[in-house]
Amino acid sequence: MLLPSTVRVGIRLSPRVSGARIWLQVSQNQARFLTLPHSKITSRVLPSQRIPHTRNFWWSKSAIPEQQTASAVESAPASSSIIAVDSSAGIDVPAFDTAIPPLQYGDLAELGLAGWSPAGIIRWSLELLQVSSGMPWFYTIIAGTILWRVVILPANIMSLRNSSRLLPYTDQLQAVTAEWKSVNTNDRLALQRISLKRQKIYEKAGARVLPSIIMPFVQIPVTLGLFFAVRKMTMLPVEQLKQSGVFFLPDLTVSDPYYILPILSTVAINVQMSVMKGDVNFAERPDMAHMMNYMRIFSFMSVPLMGSLPSGLWLSILTGVAVSCLQSFILQRATVRRWLKITPRAEPKVKPPTMMESMQHAKSWYMSKRSEIIAARTQAAKTQRR
Repeated sequence: MLLPSTVRVGIRLSPRVSGARIWLQVSQNQARFLTLPHSKITSRVLPSQRIPHTRNFWWSKSAIPEQQTASAVESAPASSSIIAVDSSAGIDVPAFDTAIPPLQYGDLAELGLAGWSPAGIIRWSLELLQVSSGMPWFYTIIAGTILWRVVILPANIMSLRNSSRLLPYTDQLQAVTAEWKSVNTNDRLALQRISLKRQKIYEKAGARVLPSIIMPFVQIPVTLGLFFAVRKMTMLPVEQLKQSGVFFLPDLTVSDPYYILPILSTVAINVQMSVMKGDVNFAERPDMAHMMNYMRIFSFMSVPLMGSLPSGLWLSILTGVAVSCLQSFILQRATVRRWLKITPRAEPKVKPPTMMESMQHAKSWYMSKRSEIIAARTQAAKTQRR
């Protein structure tokens, strides 16, 4: 039997989203189950009505006075059917509209969304944050994204400290890099000799190789994990995301019809790359400057291609980019760098390439790879003829 359009709760209800069930915990020796097809109807209590054993926070309070709500309940049509779930418990509650029950601990695990992958761990943290605090999902996604950006902040500081210490040795690093490119990859002795030269430069600068190596292995899993975690939650979707908690973005599972979030994210990405230019050691990583120019082009091209993504995902992307941009701006301040023992900023000896130079670099790279492939095929054909 389905619940009617009105329900009044007198005992604890613990709604389960994944199975669309309600567990009635009457006593230790008595438990009854009611099947609630989630796609058809779900009970709702007016926001001003306080339900025992449920979360009631300031952001979930109704703007309608309780007197008006009470009069609305009294004036409800008598034709609305009422179910006596348990006569001893006195449960017969009217609800005027359908609403999605709040998320509970373990719901994402039952949906198969929580696990030990980076995305699964991030989804579990979002569930823990939302259920514990009761925040609307709009603020939960923002807070969760900020939380994981703070988690990888120490790795970012270590990498920045390394990069700043190597700036005075830009010329020596450029010479080592040029020598590395000119050596045959099969000559292991020459490669080892160049590696020892690079290691001596790092020791002289007081820098370490490990932070530069582990930084991608820390940043990439968190960045991609956030993307895929929120993407799957919004596209499955998790039903609670259909009620974001804010009036200007009510449903986080649908795309932004006005492309406001994609455009803001694209602008924020380009601002972030402009701010980061002062901290990137292009002598140590010369290809990084060209990659930043390619990312600028791709960011504008992705707006019409990725504009159909859910607005909840764009909200996470925009929050992450804004936090990274603010972080880079703060870490460029002299007082902050001195407190974190980061070498003061200096004008980079290698200027970032222009967009045309990056396009020429891409063309030369393509032609060199093409010539290598043609040479390898010619050599293979000669070997077969013999």
